[in-house]
Amino acid sequence: MNVKSWLRRLPQPASIRLDKKQIVRVGEGKNKWRDVYDVILTTQPRILEALDSEGSIIRVTELAAEEDDTPETTSKGSGPNTELAQLGTIMKECFESGARQNREFFETIVSKYATLAEQVINRNQQLEGAVERTWEEKAAQIASGGGDIAEIMNGPIGVLINAVMSRMLESKKPEPEPEEKSNGRRSRK
Repeated sequence: MNVKSWLRRLPQPASIRLDKKQIVRVGEGKNKWRDVYDVILTTQPRILEALDSEGSIIRVTELAAEEDDTPETTSKGSGPNTELAQLGTIMKECFESGARQNREFFETIVSKYATLAEQVINRNQQLEGAVERTWEEKAAQIASGGGDIAEIMNGPIGVLINAVMSRMLESKKPEPEPEEKSNGRRSRK
């Protein structure tokens, strides 16, 4: 039997009596039937009585203990606590799966970056070695009197020398004195 439809059937009850003992008042608002249904699932009564506002019985039904065909119940039990436990289990499995996938992704990315860093370091070492050899060759040419200074300064080495020299000269310049800071008003002199 569908308890939810039994609860909502006309005439709608003002309260529900569970097992001829406990009375559950039907509240107001959009969730009133869900709240009553949750109480029924939690207490699992055998007999439900729908009562009007004066306490008179409108209808009665008997619930079978072994017959649980509601989608919210499982073989382990029923009720909001069981549903929360199932939800917790699902959330835990999702979290663990996501954490494992993120760990694998992170390890892959880190290994790729490590490989890339090694390649960059090796390439930089090769370039540094080539520049040093070129410097040494040009210095040897100049020392032996065979090299032309203009040729060296117009080549790729000259660009490096100019860059280094300009940085050195800029670092030797005195810093300009800061102007007086104003608060937005013109100063009177």
